[in-house]
Amino acid sequence: MSLFSSTKKDEKKTPAAKKEKRALLPGTVRLSGLAKSGERYSGILKNPRITEKASFITEDGAYTFDILPGATKRDVIQAMKEIYGVTPVKVRTLEIPRKNVYARGKKGVVAGGRKAIIYLKKGERIEFI
Repeated sequence: MSLFSSTKKDEKKTPAAKKEKRALLPGTVRLSGLAKSGERYSGILKNPRITEKASFITEDGAYTFDILPGATKRDVIQAMKEIYGVTPVKVRTLEIPRKNVYARGKKGVVAGGRKAIIYLKKGERIEFI
C-alpha cells in the first residue's frame, strides 16, 4: 500500500495510450489548442489596436491587433488570410504587462494581454470601418 499514489502500477498509462489520445481524426485541424475541430480562426484576432503609436506604423504597412493569450504566430497568419484575405510578410507577438492603478483611493489592476504587429507587403492595405 502506498501513501501518495492513487493508482496501481497496473493502471498506469503507457506511452502508446498517450499517442492514441493525441491522434487527430481525419478532416480535423489542430489550432494550437485554441479552437475545437469545427471552429475557425475568427476568434484569434480580438480587435485592431488603435493607438497613436499603432497609427504611425500603419503608414509603413504594419497593423496592430489584440490577440488571444495562447495564439501563436501561425494562428495569427491563418486568421489574417481567412478574415482579411492578405498574407503577412512578418508577425511579431508580444505580451502587454498588467499595471497597478489607484482610483478613488483604492488599489486596482489594469488587465494585460497580448498583441501582434502584422507586417504586409507594399501596396496591401486593410480598411477598418
